Amino acid sequence: RRGLWVPAARPAAAVLAFAAAAMVALGMVQKSYCATHGWGGTEVFWRACYSDLPRMYVTSGLITNALPYADPPMSINQPAGTGLVLWVLAHLVPTTAQEATWFVAAWAILAAALAAGLAVATVRTMRRDPWRAAQVALCPLLITVVLVGPDLLGILLVSIGLLWWARDKMIYAGLALGLAMSARSYAVLVVIVLVLIAARAGVLRDAARMAGVALLTWLAVVGGVGLVTGPAVLTAYQTWLGSGAEYGAPVFLLNLMGVQLPLGALTAFAIAGWIVAVLGAAALTLLPAHRPRVGEVLVVVMVLVLLTGKAIPVQATLLLAPLLVLAVVPWRDVVLWWAAEVLYFVAVWLYLGGLSEPTRALPAPWYALFLVLRVAIMAYLAFGIIRRIIARPAALPPEEQVLGETPFSEEPFEDDSAAMQEVTGEEADALALDPDLSPAQQRDQADLAISARRDPDDAAGPAAGRPDALVVTFG
Repeated sequence: RRGLWVPAARPAAAVLAFAAAAMVALGMVQKSYCATHGWGGTEVFWRACYSDLPRMYVTSGLITNALPYADPPMSINQPAGTGLVLWVLAHLVPTTAQEATWFVAAWAILAAALAAGLAVATVRTMRRDPWRAAQVALCPLLITVVLVGPDLLGILLVSIGLLWWARDKMIYAGLALGLAMSARSYAVLVVIVLVLIAARAGVLRDAARMAGVALLTWLAVVGGVGLVTGPAVLTAYQTWLGSGAEYGAPVFLLNLMGVQLPLGALTAFAIAGWIVAVLGAAALTLLPAHRPRVGEVLVVVMVLVLLTGKAIPVQATLLLAPLLVLAVVPWRDVVLWWAAEVLYFVAVWLYLGGLSEPTRALPAPWYALFLVLRVAIMAYLAFGIIRRIIARPAALPPEEQVLGETPFSEEPFEDDSAAMQEVTGEEADALALDPDLSPAQQRDQADLAISARRDPDDAAGPAAGRPDALVVTFG
C-alpha cells in the first residue's frame, strides 16, 4: 500500500535512528571498565559490564576465524544465522593481545547500526504515529544489554519482517522472518501469529506464501551451514535441551529456595509454555469481537514464552521493545517496564558477584524480589493488553461506520469520504488502483483501500480493512 512513508515519518526516522545509535554508544561507555581492564574475574559483575561476547569469541572457532560450528567441542552456543554474522565480524578483528575487546568493539559498531535500523523500521511501520518509535530509540536496554549478547540482530530482522508484512510484501517479509528464525528462535512465533491474523481476515493465502518463504529461508541458512559443519549447527538447541533453571526465570526462584526440579520437568514446562503461547495466540486472535493488533498478540505470546522458559537473561526482554510500540502500550507502562528491567540488571550482577565475595553480595531474598518485580511487570503488560482486547467492541460494517472514528476509538483517521464516490483516473492512481478494472471493480477496490487506511493497526498488512472471515464463537 502507498502512503506508508509519510512526511511526518522522515524527521522521526532520522532523529530516532541517531538517538538509538547514541544509546548503544552510551552502552560502550557503560562497559568501558571491562574494555580497559578485561572481561574476566568478579569485577565485571560489580562494574555491571559483563558480556557474553568475549567468552564466545575466545571459546569458539571465532578466535581462529574458523566457522563457529566446525569443531563440535568449540561450537558457539548461538543459532546459525547469528553465528554466521559473528563469524564475519571476527574477520575484522586485528590479531592483538586485546582481541576480545576489539571483537566487542566491532559488535558495538554493528549494534549501533542495527539499533538505528530498528528505530527506522519501527517508524516506518507506525505510519500514523511514527514518533511512538521513541519507545524503542530511547529504551535504556540499548545501553545496558545490547553489548551483553548478539540478540539485537534477530530483533531487527523480526521488525523488518513486520514492516514488509505491513506493506503487503509477502516475499520480502518471509525472507526477513526466515533470517530472523535462523538468528533467534522466537521469530517462528511471529510467523504463527501473522498466519492467525490472516486466517481471521480471510487472507490466509498471503500468509501461507510468507510462511513458506520464511521456512525455505530458514532451511537454506541452517541447512547450508549444516552441510559444511554437520550436526554442530544445532548446538544452541541441544544446549537448551540440556540446561537447567537459570537466572531471571520464575522457575529459578525454586533454586533459590533449595528446590531442584528435574531437567525433564523443566524442559517439558518450557515446551508447554510454547504450546500455551500458540493456543493463547489463537484464542486472542479468533475469539474477541474485534480483531486485535498484531503487536498486541505478539506481546502476550512473547511474555508467555519468557515467563515459562528456563532462563530470562538480561538481554532477552529487549525483543519486547518494538512489539510494545506496535501494541500501542501507553508510555506510563513502558517506562514502568524500563524501570523494572534496569533494576533487575543491577541486581543480577550484584547477586552474581556476591557468589564469590559474600561480604559484598546482594542477598538472595533481595535478588528474588527484583526478579519477581521484573516478572510481575511483564505479566502486568500482558494482562493489560488482554483486557483491552477483550473489552474492545466489534467492528461495525463499513456502511455503518462513522467517518472520523475507528472501532478501536484510540486514534482518528482521515476523512476519505470523497474517495467513496466514483473513482476518477487521478484518484485511481492515488489509491494505486488497477486502471484496467471496470468502474464498479475500481469502486470495490477503492472501498477496500479506504478501509485499510482506516484500520487502526499499522502492522495489519494484508488483513487491514478486511472483514472477519473466521471468528470462533460459543453458544
